[in-house]
Amino acid sequence: MRIPIRIAWAPGRGHWLLARRSLSDPTEIADYICAGPRRTTLTELAAAGSWWRVEECFQ
Repeated sequence: MRIPIRIAWAPGRGHWLLARRSLSDPTEIADYICAGPRRTTLTELAAAGSWWRVEECFQ
């Protein structure tokens, strides 16, 4: 799910609150603030939200 928000609005840019549910624990929800071109799709935002897996590997 994504919700448009206005943090530092600029022409042609968008800001969203992205919430996604864990596949392993459906009660766990992670949220992110995302920014990008205004036409960024939900699929593109969800792919960007997967970086937490990479960060966990480094830890």
